Amino acid sequence: MPLRTAIWLIFGLLACGNCGAVPAESFELTYASPTDRLNVASGGDLLPAASRCVLRVESPHPAGTPGVARATLVVERKVAQPGWWARRFGAEPAAVTPTGAWVTDLPASEAQNLLATLDRERFYLRSRPLGAEVQIGVRRDGERFAKEFRPLAEFDALVLRVRRHGVDPRDVAADAPDEASQLSGGLCRRLPALEPARR
Repeated sequence: MPLRTAIWLIFGLLACGNCGAVPAESFELTYASPTDRLNVASGGDLLPAASRCVLRVESPHPAGTPGVARATLVVERKVAQPGWWARRFGAEPAAVTPTGAWVTDLPASEAQNLLATLDRERFYLRSRPLGAEVQIGVRRDGERFAKEFRPLAEFDALVLRVRRHGVDPRDVAADAPDEASQLSGGLCRRLPALEPARR
């Protein structure tokens, strides 16, 4: 093994490893993935096809509940963006509208395990892995880091669990009016009803 490679491996273990890592005081983790990939992996059609899902994990809980983190899943329909020529001459990109949102609470230790998974998978190295299909972003104690990365099983399982067992954020906001502004901040809005098809 070349000396340069050995040095980088040692540096990676010391800088990015989980050796002596202290739990983050506060963090926000975002995991965005195509829904088609998750539907195939789960063997079902739990999420709408041709869409993108964004999982956001916040710790501590926005309501201040100790020992609990909040997981929010938002599904957005993919919209065809205008090509280079159209953008050059003023065509605006289409707005992305959420088609569904779900929230659930999870133990803070499970949220910390997600950060440990990123450390173990060497997410913080500044390189793009082969087979990068998802986007992951971390805001941790005031610092931010984001990049395209390979899918991680722990995150995929959490996305599917939030979709299966999560509740509508409007229901949570009705129970706790002080959280309504945080949950409805552009994440989910009721879409107008579809008109009946004309025959």
